[in-house]
Amino acid sequence: MTTRPIALCPQFDQIPAELRERNQWVVWRYKPDGQKWTKVPYRADSAGLASTTNPSTWAAFAAAVQAYGRESYDGIGHVFSKDDPYAGADFGLTGN
Repeated sequence: MTTRPIALCPQFDQIPAELRERNQWVVWRYKPDGQKWTKVPYRADSAGLASTTNPSTWAAFAAAVQAYGRESYDGIGHVFSKDDPYAGADFGLTGN
């Protein structure tokens, strides 16, 4: 297996206000998945796993930032939905 990736430190002030206003945030951790690492989304309220298709598991930006700061998450993430006027891509690396 490859070495666990090192997550970049979030630059919260660089996230556009339009995205911060939407309640579509999760926190995540790297977890091993076979021979690679994957980003697993968690609920900001510490109630377990989040789902990228279930809005009831998403949170406000401030809640995700607080969860990131108080627990051992590797980052926060915005969940894009089909109703969004936005699109995005995750260019996270797997491995070193």
